[in-house]
Amino acid sequence: QRLVTSSWSDGKVRIWNLADESSTAVDAHDGPMQMVAWHPAGDRFASVGWEDRSVRVWSEEGAPIAKLDAPYRASGIAWRPRGEG
Repeated sequence: QRLVTSSWSDGKVRIWNLADESSTAVDAHDGPMQMVAWHPAGDRFASVGWEDRSVRVWSEEGAPIAKLDAPYRASGIAWRPRGEG
């Protein structure tokens, strides 16, 4: 699948399917989000919440995989280039 994600100020991640232009909204965070980044393998993505100070990992379908609580607000996120780890 050819997918794109976007982050929104309402805490949602929208997953867009480029093949048919459909989209799915995921309630990702409590409040505005900072960014979203796809894993190099393309099977999951991570999102950064500004207000809730968390980093969350999601499947490409939008199912939660992991949540990391941070002591401070994160301003970005990146995966290792080859996606290891």
